Amino acid sequence: LNLESLITNAYTASFLAIVALGQMLVVTTGRGAIDLSIPGVITLAAYVSMSVVGGNNAMLLPGLGLLVVMGAFIGFLNGALVIWLKIPSIIATMAMNYILITMSLIINRGFSEFSICSILLGVTRNRILGIPLIIYLVIALAILMHLMLTRTGYGRSLLAMGQNHEAARLAGVKVVRVELLTYMFSSV
Repeated sequence: LNLESLITNAYTASFLAIVALGQMLVVTTGRGAIDLSIPGVITLAAYVSMSVVGGNNAMLLPGLGLLVVMGAFIGFLNGALVIWLKIPSIIATMAMNYILITMSLIINRGFSEFSICSILLGVTRNRILGIPLIIYLVIALAILMHLMLTRTGYGRSLLAMGQNHEAARLAGVKVVRVELLTYMFSSV
């Protein structure tokens, strides 16, 4: 047990924490909801971002914008399958995961870009006061997530919906919109 070992473990866990925060939103919707498409989203996003950004710092913002749109679209499809087609979330999102992994395999056949832009390397490798920058970013993201859940109408609606969908609907929560946004946020 030493400080560097704890920092290394926190660094490794920080990437999973980002995914867990998104997953937490879907789980909060209640009724046993879970999003199993996340591995496919991450894999496809990695290929798309490497293809678009290509190690070029100038392309980072357009690449991230594309990933946000892509994630929102995938989340919308997940939400549509669960909300309107009434497919249980575990089945709908698992099917989406298979589709996304298949897309990744297709992209992988002709993939030849392996350079990473220096800004992303800096975010993952730079340290402030001996602690990796990504850990600070995850802490900030967790605080923002807490504030979103406790201080915004969306967050309060999500928490109410997680307790009881019908009671939340009767209380005026737009359950379909909140659930759809939640799947979109999770994928983003």
